[in-house]
Amino acid sequence: MELADLKTEDPYVRSTLQAHVKDLVQTYAIDGLRVDAAGHVETSFYPPYVAAANTFAMGEIFSGGVCAQ
Repeated sequence: MELADLKTEDPYVRSTLQAHVKDLVQTYAIDGLRVDAAGHVETSFYPPYVAAANTFAMGEIFSGGVCAQ
């Protein structure tokens, strides 16, 4: 079952998500973000989103491979 997509290229959606992440980080003193399925959102979304969060952020991209350390 697939999840519905957010229209992250829409300026209203972007500004709403930026305000939301800023509030979450401030309210809960979050010190970092992990963005699931980061490869499914256009890259231009992330710089203002991370700037609004004002904290460390990384994205997860599943490629089907196995990562060994």
